[in-house]
Amino acid sequence: MLALSGKDRHELSCSGCGAPLRELKMLRADKVARPASVPSRRPKPAKRKKPERRKGLMTRVLDEAWDLVEDIFD
Repeated sequence: MLALSGKDRHELSCSGCGAPLRELKMLRADKVARPASVPSRRPKPAKRKKPERRKGLMTRVLDEAWDLVEDIFD
């Protein structure tokens, strides 16, 4: 294993040719090809909880009638 003593300088190199990046020509920011505009992602709105439906009048009347019938047979 090679111990680093601080004498060697570590730097990034080109993956294509192996040249140190400090020796490569700097690209101008206005000449660099920019990717096509990517639509921004908006966060999805939180799903709303559906309110519970109330029982209709007829359902309540039938429930009470059924309770009466059960009480009679008990």
